[in-house]
Amino acid sequence: MEALVALSLNKVYDHLQIALGEEYELIKKAPNELEKLKRLKLVIFNVQKDVVIDHDSNQYTLTDWLDEMNDAAYDVEDTIDIFETEKMRTLHRRSNNIKMTTRFIYRVIDFFSSANPLFFRHKMGSSVQKRLGRLTDIVNERGYHLTHSGSSGVVGNLGTNMHDTFSYIGGDVVLGREEDLEIIIKRLLKVQTTMEVVVLVGMGGVGKTALAKLVYNDSQVNALFGERKVWVCVPGGIVDLPKILKLVIEQIDPNSSSKLEGLQALTKKLIELFEENMYLLVLDNVWTNASLSMYSWSEMKSLFRNCKIMVTTREEKVTSVISSESYMHRVKCLPEDVCWSLFMKMAFGDKKCQASQSIVRSALEKIGKRIVEKCKGLPLAVRVLGSMMGRNQDHSYWMEIEKSNIFESIEGENEIFGILKFSYNNLPSKSRFCFAYCSIFPKASVMNKMDLIQQWTDSGFIVPNHSNQTKEMEHIGKEIFEDLLSRCFFQDVEEDYLGNIKSFKMHDLIHDLAQSIAKYHCGILNNENQVGFLSNKTKIRFLSIDMGKEASSEIPIKLDDIPTLRTLQSFSPQIINEVFLVDCFTRLKFLRVLNCSGASIDDVPSSIDSLKLLRYVDFSKTYIKKLPETVCRLQNLQTIKLNFCMFLIGLPKNMRKLSKLRHLEINDCDRVDTMPVRMDQLSLLQTLSNFTVNNDGANLNELRQLKLGGSLIVEYLGRTRNVAKILDLSDGIFTSKENLISLDLSWERRIRRSGRFVEMNEKIDEHVLSILQPHANLKQLRITSFDGIRFPTWMSDSSQLLVSITLDNCNQCLNLPAFGQLRYLRILNVMGLKRVENIDETFYGVSETDGFPSLEELQLINMPAFREWSDVPSRTIFPKLSSLKLQLQHLEVMPQIPTLRQLSISECKSLFLLRLVAKLPSLSTLDIGDISNLTCLTDDYFKSLTALKKLSIWCCENLESFSETALKCTSSLQHLEITYCSMFKSLPQNMACLQSLKNLEIEYCSSLVNVSDGLKCLNSLSLRSIKIVGCFGIKYWSDHAIQKISSVEESRIEICSKDNVELLSRWLQNSKEILQSLRINGGHGTGQHTIYRVPGKRVVSICCFEKLEVFPKELMNMSVLERLEIVDCPNFSCLPSGRLNVKYLGIENCHLLKAHCEGQGYLISNVNRTQLDI
Repeated sequence: MEALVALSLNKVYDHLQIALGEEYELIKKAPNELEKLKRLKLVIFNVQKDVVIDHDSNQYTLTDWLDEMNDAAYDVEDTIDIFETEKMRTLHRRSNNIKMTTRFIYRVIDFFSSANPLFFRHKMGSSVQKRLGRLTDIVNERGYHLTHSGSSGVVGNLGTNMHDTFSYIGGDVVLGREEDLEIIIKRLLKVQTTMEVVVLVGMGGVGKTALAKLVYNDSQVNALFGERKVWVCVPGGIVDLPKILKLVIEQIDPNSSSKLEGLQALTKKLIELFEENMYLLVLDNVWTNASLSMYSWSEMKSLFRNCKIMVTTREEKVTSVISSESYMHRVKCLPEDVCWSLFMKMAFGDKKCQASQSIVRSALEKIGKRIVEKCKGLPLAVRVLGSMMGRNQDHSYWMEIEKSNIFESIEGENEIFGILKFSYNNLPSKSRFCFAYCSIFPKASVMNKMDLIQQWTDSGFIVPNHSNQTKEMEHIGKEIFEDLLSRCFFQDVEEDYLGNIKSFKMHDLIHDLAQSIAKYHCGILNNENQVGFLSNKTKIRFLSIDMGKEASSEIPIKLDDIPTLRTLQSFSPQIINEVFLVDCFTRLKFLRVLNCSGASIDDVPSSIDSLKLLRYVDFSKTYIKKLPETVCRLQNLQTIKLNFCMFLIGLPKNMRKLSKLRHLEINDCDRVDTMPVRMDQLSLLQTLSNFTVNNDGANLNELRQLKLGGSLIVEYLGRTRNVAKILDLSDGIFTSKENLISLDLSWERRIRRSGRFVEMNEKIDEHVLSILQPHANLKQLRITSFDGIRFPTWMSDSSQLLVSITLDNCNQCLNLPAFGQLRYLRILNVMGLKRVENIDETFYGVSETDGFPSLEELQLINMPAFREWSDVPSRTIFPKLSSLKLQLQHLEVMPQIPTLRQLSISECKSLFLLRLVAKLPSLSTLDIGDISNLTCLTDDYFKSLTALKKLSIWCCENLESFSETALKCTSSLQHLEITYCSMFKSLPQNMACLQSLKNLEIEYCSSLVNVSDGLKCLNSLSLRSIKIVGCFGIKYWSDHAIQKISSVEESRIEICSKDNVELLSRWLQNSKEILQSLRINGGHGTGQHTIYRVPGKRVVSICCFEKLEVFPKELMNMSVLERLEIVDCPNFSCLPSGRLNVKYLGIENCHLLKAHCEGQGYLISNVNRTQLDI
């Protein structure tokens, strides 16, 4: 808090001096007030210097004083911002090109209104004078008698200069956990007959989450679960079942999660997704509280019964709640030698010490070892201190840290907090506000980097650097972000394919630190902390609302009680409606940031213009059709976000009046088909996600003067054809945009012409694309529906820094550019170029160097005329290409690419491409699909594939079999998948050579009649999953095959026995207890049923048996059966009278049973849930 006050006061002075200037001198007694202001600034510097490290016994008194001081500083800044806004309004009227008569009328109106500039200046001057007086009185209360330890202490000697560039070691640096990792993985991988739960217990900062991540990303775990893994960071540690279900579904099926509300809908969707597949579920940061009880855990485990679960917690009580089903693993502190290795990595990185620096380095290491010893094995403390101290390798600085009192109170759970607070005190002043603001986001939430920087900027935490006018505020924000990241305040960074950071998280303890700094000025209103907020509501300046999805539509606080609120963002969509917005616009006059993303609103009230200080507004993912024109009166507005507004049809026509607008985002708003005129007047605009060319194409020139960065999609470029003869389009529209990273140029959504217009269209498209040459810094380029015959030469200019290129549906193009000379190109996608017939040596460029020196991924898809892909024997081409996808019908010639690791071939009419496969010794993944001429897979295709791990074959309608020796060289194969091959008849005879096979999937191969011979050869030790579904032609199942299938950890079998009840009995007799899922179809009826599914490992489904009359006796003795379904068995007449060991029983369309149940009822012991639809 103290650092925030100091920075607030400093901002007040600078802001006031800049904002008022000569205008302030018009106020009476202005010279005297300015002198007072200058003296106050000296006091501010003393406060900033001293209070940062004040930890004396008068801390509570000092805290109250700081709170008052901060409130007063905020009030002064609010007053100044109002003054600035009114001054802008006046200047805007004066500068408008309006008639003299109209201008005179405005002046008369102003004179007799409260907006009279003279009256307003006098009123604001008095207000500023009053608020400055209050601020001065508060300062005087302390009599300036503050300690001066900061002048000579550690803080005074901190190296707080920001680095323009930095190299950070991310949160994945984990050392010393090899033994823990081995123990936990063994628990998760071993075959279990009951649900496995592993609980990692340890104090905060000891590395529980880091260890869980090691397990989650381990190669053995990946081999077993594949993509069937879900990580949930439990919000606030509260086991809120609907919220957890929502988070799980979002990861598995993001498109459906937003449409699901209520526990029943969530449960039904979860069961549908899990089906019989086994998942790994991680619940990170669970606490014991009223929400976690034996009952709530029982409810949860019934839904996640088909999972192996890993839980991290600070409390051993969690293990007692989860009970005997769990294995508790205590995560201990790290040994001192491991901590020292971690400290070395954080402080010195991988840099080797120069001989001239060896003495200094040695002295620092001695100090560092003593500091590490004091960290007592806590990796988070080591990481934070190491990263902080590595930024200033001055011997005296390290000595002062060692001698400081931050280690004196290291005791138990709170031992790390003093270290974190110490690291915070070492932050540059401009980073402290930004760090504290992060407490406005819920714990464990994924935070978007660019969005956070925009909120920092629009909240006023980042002010322009007046000594360096070329440095944008966003650039300063990125420096602050990188500084906080390098000091380990942020973690779990996610990057895009270009290496740019997209999102991140904060450790819980770091979040706690931010909350302790911000106190009640900045935070979250949720179900847990309502009392604290309501008792301090007058101090709230930055507020998030997170009341849960099931909360009421009202917040437990009146907006009248928080009139000075500056930031309001809601994570509870039901809170925001039109009534709430009207109330908000009326009462929160000082609001700067408003985030209503996801709210169920279809209209924004026109009274939004009451928020004169508003700088940031987000109405993304709402149902609004348009913004009101009154938005254009918000002269301070800097950021507008309308992403994913599916009903949005346009933007306000007077957008050009938003002179301070810096960011306009309208991603995926497909109904917006025109842009407001004169967008070029938005001279400060840096982000424009989408730009739609208007009906005459004239506004394309408006992009020329805008200094855009980030990503830009330009749509409806086909409209430029309408005025091509009169439109004066020239070069330079994008060449000066050095900050633009991604550019998408689309000619889609246009009325296509034909006949005599085709030739003209080609020339116009070629001309337009030629003048849209971007700056060489561009990294990603996409061109869609371009109708030119040839691409411009700039696309293959070797000076370009392009990393990714996509050409999509450029139907008239005849040749591909010389992309091979682009040195940094890593990804190339070519799709729908229907007239390209071949690739020759020009594709690789004229340079003598390697062709495509950096290319890693290449796709050539839907090119029906393409036949020849020439090699260049005299040159090295594709030295790094690892992934190739080909969907080409007539390709007959192509170069050899021995570096390939992943290859996908589909829709080829010849077998030429398959013959090339044998020459790819590094291939690990092979995908073959929709090759109609393929009848048999022989060893000619696989003889060199010794590294092959995954083989997928799909929709090869004439494929009948593998040859006897086809797979003899593929001993490393781990995953074999054959699906929708209607003529496929039998598994390979030599499957015994597949000693590494872990997963076998065969689906909807209707001609398959025998799997027993192939299955009996498989290695039981490696095999973990078998899935045979929809192969109803299988006539014979040997007992050995049944036992083999039943013994693997994950199995899903659907067979058709042609009403053979004896086969049904054999399956049930030979199925071991580990059987996961067995579905037997008797062959009559469709077998389609709608029983509400409960996930479980041991599932038996019996359907369409006309001859089944009594309950199978084998099922009575299966001790581990969790779910039983009996469907479409018309002669099945009675339920068992004895004990049935099953937790869920579902019966559907068994009509004789209806009379039995209606007449006598039924009673089945030990069945948790029964569903009858009879």
